[in-house]
Amino acid sequence: GMGINAMNLSDKTGLLAAQLTVSDDEDILLITDDGTIIRMAVADIRQTGRSAQGVRLMRIAEGAQIVAVARAEQETDEDEELEEAIEQITQSDEHIIDGSESGDDEI
Repeated sequence: GMGINAMNLSDKTGLLAAQLTVSDDEDILLITDDGTIIRMAVADIRQTGRSAQGVRLMRIAEGAQIVAVARAEQETDEDEELEEAIEQITQSDEHIIDGSESGDDEI
């Protein structure tokens, strides 16, 4: 047999940038050559049948191209809390003092 046509590409649909096998508990990242990055939950992407024209996930600037598509684990509330804590620590004015500066010059 000839197989099954996965998608009918045309001038209207544009080119297929990537194809991934994903699950609903993952995110995908779309990255363009002009530096735009979009992260979205796979569960939020509308499913279509084979005869449909696809789903637009990202609008890109004229002349820009998608250069990478990747799977990623979904961020959890714990991940976000950890990132916020790290950011607060790195932005704080507190400094770690080296023990040699404590004034104890004698050994």
